[in-house]
Amino acid sequence: MPNPIPSQIVSFLKNKIRVGADGSPFPESKNFSYKDIWHEEHATNFTVAKAMQMDVLKDIHEAVTNAAENGWTLSHFKKELKPLLQEKGWWGKEDMTDPFTGETVKAQLGSDRRLKTIYQTNIRSAYQQGKWERSQNSDAHPYLLYRVGNSKEHRSEHLEWDGLLLHKDDPWWNSHFPPNGWGCKCWTQAISESRAEKLKQSGFDVPPSLDGNGYHVDVKTKAPPETYHQFYNERTGTMESVPDGIDPAFNWNVGKAGRERAAAEKLQSAQLNYNASLLASNIAANEAYIKAHYSTEKFLSTTAALRAASKYTKGMTLPKNVKVAQSRALVKSNEQKRTLAKELKQAGILSRKGHSVFLIPEVGGHGERLKDAIVNGAPFEFRYITGNARRIENKFGDAKNKGADVNVFITVEQNINIHEIRRRIGQVLGNHPEYTGKIIVSTSDESIYFWETSSFR
Repeated sequence: MPNPIPSQIVSFLKNKIRVGADGSPFPESKNFSYKDIWHEEHATNFTVAKAMQMDVLKDIHEAVTNAAENGWTLSHFKKELKPLLQEKGWWGKEDMTDPFTGETVKAQLGSDRRLKTIYQTNIRSAYQQGKWERSQNSDAHPYLLYRVGNSKEHRSEHLEWDGLLLHKDDPWWNSHFPPNGWGCKCWTQAISESRAEKLKQSGFDVPPSLDGNGYHVDVKTKAPPETYHQFYNERTGTMESVPDGIDPAFNWNVGKAGRERAAAEKLQSAQLNYNASLLASNIAANEAYIKAHYSTEKFLSTTAALRAASKYTKGMTLPKNVKVAQSRALVKSNEQKRTLAKELKQAGILSRKGHSVFLIPEVGGHGERLKDAIVNGAPFEFRYITGNARRIENKFGDAKNKGADVNVFITVEQNINIHEIRRRIGQVLGNHPEYTGKIIVSTSDESIYFWETSSFR
């Protein structure tokens, strides 16, 4: 591709995570075969078969991105990358052990042919992803036209699809959006409503190429009947039906997958911003409560400070967004150690979901019956439940003895259905109509539920 491609397409390549690198859901061994990373996984992950060294994969990834960003030709791409790979020994053939089978195979590492495949597959996929994105964003272009590229030889099915005009939302594109195989140069063109009508009537002419041959294409508006072949991917253990004319590993829509990834990243970014804002609000609420009620108490905010407080707290860890009153950390017995460890565990469950928790002093003045913690600006009693479901009623009732309006956070360690947990709490509330306040429940999988006592009545 002689010219630089748009920045959003470059970002599609640049934002891919190298398989095996930090942040990748796949281990380094998944770079052994092209079958290890499959279909839509390629939309978010960058892999090259046999590139088991992270520095080699990094060089290839950066070269592909630079080629797209700067409009490198294939020859320029080879000129830049080939010496780097040869210097690191990733060139020619080498005996390698397949981490999946344990067998030693004669593996093809770098070669001029492989660099061509890497260049063409990645650049064309990124370019087509950008074309899909633009077509989906344009209300003025509701159709896509399938076109074959400038290959000397075409797959017979691709020639049959040449000139196929379908709505961009037609499910046919889910498995036939190009590229559709190794070396495939097919592409699509976004078409307006008015041009679609003209194409349906007259088709279009393809001008002569270097070989001097031009031709006419009649536009088709109905996809031909599909025939399939079975493909078993022994690396993933999956059997699938692949449309004839499409190579296995290409029967997915790179544009749609890229668009869905971008939407997911945008949603995740918005969620992270919301969570950060909510956490800041929760911390501020806790700080305000502490200032009003415990102005003379020091609160520990680091694991080091907690471990230094007592010989019983040396092995404890303070979760993020959790603070402990210094007087609570002055543990003097194994029983107090066990209690504090459970409450820190409960605090960690909440903090990992964006909540702020301060464990407050156990002893108050003037006969005050203190709670265990402040959660998002409100005092709570903590109860940690092991054993059968009947203990839920006992522990919840025990917490409510601190006051009819006390808020209660219950952690249920056993695998007890949330509906059963709610039923047990409801029985206690049914016997005590005077009980009010908030209820938080965390289950064995750390799911968290927030209820008002009024919702039980």
